[in-house]
Amino acid sequence: MIYYDRPYLTLTWLADENVGWGQWKGEVDGESLREGLNVALQLVAEKGVQKWLVDSSDIGSINPQDVKWINETWTPQAVDAGLRWMAMVMAKRVVMQVMMKSYVARINDREISHAYFSDVDEALEWLAAQ
Repeated sequence: MIYYDRPYLTLTWLADENVGWGQWKGEVDGESLREGLNVALQLVAEKGVQKWLVDSSDIGSINPQDVKWINETWTPQAVDAGLRWMAMVMAKRVVMQVMMKSYVARINDREISHAYFSDVDEALEWLAAQ
């Protein structure tokens, strides 16, 4: 079920698996990024989602201030809402791969188990096994 759809982000709820899926598309920053992630947080809380698929394969770039907000504000709220596992499909752009790994290094202490993948099917298989 598509929960939210914008040119930069589609959020889907896979009801049978109770998995949230965020597919980033192109450039996103500031208010748009925060709006999308706040809707994702709403999905986690509303549906009791504990598993999340982040598909960043087609993401453009993210402003460092937005990354800071994700690390310091969004992630703790997601953990508090019940998020426990995150499968990350890596960005195609190397600079974004580095940024994603930097983000994950900061969530290691926040009770979210994570893994990196090169495609969505592998990520979904890993989440199903959790």
